[in-house]
Amino acid sequence: MTPIRFLKDLIDDPDPVRVFPYGGFGNGSRMQSLARVMEEEGVDETFSGKGLKNILHSLRRFETDEHPDVHVGIIWNNIRREIVSDSEGYLYFEAEEGLPEIESSTCFHPLTYELPREEKEPFIVEGSFMQPGTSSEFGVISDIDDTILETGVISPLKWKLLVNSITRSSHHRTGFPQTHDFYYALQNGLSGKASNPFFYLSNSPWNIYYYLEAYLTRMEFPRGVIILRDIGKEHGIHIPYLTDSKEVRIEMILQMYPFLPFVLIGDAAEADARIYTDLAAKFPQQVRAILIRKVMSPKHNDRVRQLLRTLPQTPSLLFGNMDEAREFAGQNGLIS
Repeated sequence: MTPIRFLKDLIDDPDPVRVFPYGGFGNGSRMQSLARVMEEEGVDETFSGKGLKNILHSLRRFETDEHPDVHVGIIWNNIRREIVSDSEGYLYFEAEEGLPEIESSTCFHPLTYELPREEKEPFIVEGSFMQPGTSSEFGVISDIDDTILETGVISPLKWKLLVNSITRSSHHRTGFPQTHDFYYALQNGLSGKASNPFFYLSNSPWNIYYYLEAYLTRMEFPRGVIILRDIGKEHGIHIPYLTDSKEVRIEMILQMYPFLPFVLIGDAAEADARIYTDLAAKFPQQVRAILIRKVMSPKHNDRVRQLLRTLPQTPSLLFGNMDEAREFAGQNGLIS
């Protein structure tokens, strides 16, 4: 128990315990999902105001009260199983039975969590897991930070990142012009009706899942699976869903869909280009193209140019605006 939680329990009653679904994804024979058992902290991701309330919400997102060893029922396609939360409250789940047949369009199927409560009706919340459709031409794996959401990760001492994350609600975060239009074009693919699946990755912790989901919804990005990371030390790479390694998390997706090519989109701020080129070398048949957004640092951009030149067989682009990205996608048969 953290000192903050100890003091909080002394002066206040415990908050209600809830299950918070983080989504999932699968194919016709396997599915995996993630949720977490925590106390309800009263964070309102629809809040669009400014000031102290945003800071209070930010503190509540990270001062989570997880509940280990809680038995939770999971229901999908009329099948029910029980799973127990781990030491950090996570409910990682895999299934290989009762999965829906693959449909033409990419679908989000219901996944219900049922939390028993003493002398009360169980707490029930519905999540979902994604299945790419047979019409999918390729999948899209996109970074979030400084790719579709301005964070300021390369600012001195990352001060912009801290200010943006702590003081601004999802309603006041800014992105890059025309990005969501380009992503919808990628979703529709070359045929114009492909229903291509989307995965959004970030090195941010699972604590801000609903914050990022609110931003993506407000900015009208294609619906997809958000995959973040655990900031604890107990999971490692044994559960890829919770690992620190973005490369391992992307491999988890590629291995789920071995016959589906993917477009990888990131930015030049950190390690995206290195990770993507490493994956293109390891999975040459699955990495269809790489797009990296420029940042304000010429040093970072030059480093990315050199990395992309190491894989001439993989179409790649370091782009500054969406017009360049659209032209590249059209030339390489990704959009009509």
